[in-house]
Amino acid sequence: VHQDDILLRIVLNRNNYCMKKLLAILVLGLLLSSNAYAKSVKVFIENVKIDDVKSKLIGHHLDRGWDIEEETNNKITFSQKLEGMEAALVMTLMTGTSYPYSRFIYTILKKENGVTVYLSTEYFNSEEVVKLDGKKDLEDYQNFLNGFKRSF
Repeated sequence: VHQDDILLRIVLNRNNYCMKKLLAILVLGLLLSSNAYAKSVKVFIENVKIDDVKSKLIGHHLDRGWDIEEETNNKITFSQKLEGMEAALVMTLMTGTSYPYSRFIYTILKKENGVTVYLSTEYFNSEEVVKLDGKKDLEDYQNFLNGFKRSF
């Protein structure tokens, strides 16, 4: 009888672990649900120079602990290692065991009387990239860009 109790506990613990993992995958799936209409957000900022926009983006992200991954004339990419619950949820979705990161990709284009800033985001690790293009994500990033525009 004692062995049956132990076996039952093992089965229940395994089922509990599987249910938690399934719940985490479902929650992350809802967070990352895709939107077929857009993959990035954009904002047009009148009467500014590309260098001013880039400088302000760099300052904003460095102040919040992001690293500059790449910078060209019209593109800046920032990355940051994910921490806490967000990292745990992302790790359940992605393949491999390497730690996940978040990446913000800004494309900045000079227009006749200002600058257009495009933003796309993704999670990545050493084996996989997951685009953050769900409706809620895009709304949040559009709100960020709108606020960024107001800072000029």
